[in-house]
Amino acid sequence: MSNLITLENFKELLEYLNFITAIFASGIVIYLFITKKEQFASLYNVLKNYTQQVALSDLRAKLHSLERFKIDEDNKIKANRNEIINLMSEISGQLKGNPLLKIKCADLIRQLDSHISNPNSLTEPQKRVIGHELFEIIRHLSLNTVNGLDRTEVDRNG
Repeated sequence: MSNLITLENFKELLEYLNFITAIFASGIVIYLFITKKEQFASLYNVLKNYTQQVALSDLRAKLHSLERFKIDEDNKIKANRNEIINLMSEISGQLKGNPLLKIKCADLIRQLDSHISNPNSLTEPQKRVIGHELFEIIRHLSLNTVNGLDRTEVDRNG
């Protein structure tokens, strides 16, 4: 009998240590979650609000791009209409992909989809109404996100 550790014994020892380390690390995470619940909730809210602000900023940029293009009522300039429909498609997709915006903008999404499926029905005034309505929704949601951050800060500090 040799006192040397065989490869199989060494492998079993590493697996055992890995198992013990995983249990220890899980215990630390559970302890921190229980004792630092408010900090985890605050961090989650900050990350959620940041993600929401990024989405709203992206929409704002697309709306500014949409404002640059004008619809020629005589259809002399097809390129503008195509670019407008492409931007409206991107905006519609982004609104549908965000659960909060999908709820808040349900009517707007229907309007966008209607004009996307029938591009010739879109007029310049309709495009402006859609753009300004969405700007107001974004402004309102941005304000609510900032207010949510303020409330989180107040709640955390007492």
